Amino acid sequence: MTIERPAVTTDVARAQFREDLLDLADYEFRIAQNSCGECADYHALFGYGRLAGLHDAIAMDGDMLAPLLATHLGVSGKLLIACAADAGLLAMAARATVAQGPAITVADRCATPLAVCRRFAETENLSLRTIQSDFFSTALGETYDVALAHNVLLFVPETLQVEFLRNIGRSLAGSGILILVSRGALPQQPGNVPSLYRTHSKMLAGLAARGIALPEDESLLRQRLARLDERRRKMLAPMQLNGERIEATLAAAGFDIIARSGHERRRHDGGSQIVPTFFFAATPR
Repeated sequence: MTIERPAVTTDVARAQFREDLLDLADYEFRIAQNSCGECADYHALFGYGRLAGLHDAIAMDGDMLAPLLATHLGVSGKLLIACAADAGLLAMAARATVAQGPAITVADRCATPLAVCRRFAETENLSLRTIQSDFFSTALGETYDVALAHNVLLFVPETLQVEFLRNIGRSLAGSGILILVSRGALPQQPGNVPSLYRTHSKMLAGLAARGIALPEDESLLRQRLARLDERRRKMLAPMQLNGERIEATLAAAGFDIIARSGHERRRHDGGSQIVPTFFFAATPR
């Protein structure tokens, strides 16, 4: 399903593309109840996690990611954002490439983040297309100059990662470039709860400290957090993502790597975790 919006001419000098996080978090929470399937808890809570000071990957990666986008996307280029949790990635990409005047498309298998992106785009007079499509099973019907996939592999079972990336590659033009960013992940030992889940327990305290009202009764919210933690634990427990593994997956999916970089930075939520993050620019063969 494709939803098109009329093109809007953006004044480059005035473009800010700043999210109203509270409005968007409330909107995403509400529509997730009806638009989501198994991802309902994740999308319902993602914006509130950001409001609480969590989910800081875009802030951690933006200073390296923005120049990559600006460098590889030509004037009036077609940019595909392959999967999005909310409008955060769209806002960052729009700021990074505003001088190029790109045609931006966001594609995701869930209708909820697409609706959040459209709400953001409408308030910012940003021209945007959204496509509901599943890269697990299919490529898009048109091609793009640059595709951005940011921390998506953390949500893709290892057995499906090659086909997932292959379908993104099939959605690129002949000279198109995939910019893939992925936080590292190592298999968890029995009884060792990944710090990702412990971080979720900070959400209530973070919202309270900022004077932000909960979107539902606290007991229901805690149940939602518990379900989300268990689901993500099962997903990440066997997963291994490091630079070598990601390179091998890109090669198996038919990509040649043209640039690689990365960083190891401390998360912004006050924890002690150092997060290795890997950046790749790659072209399909």
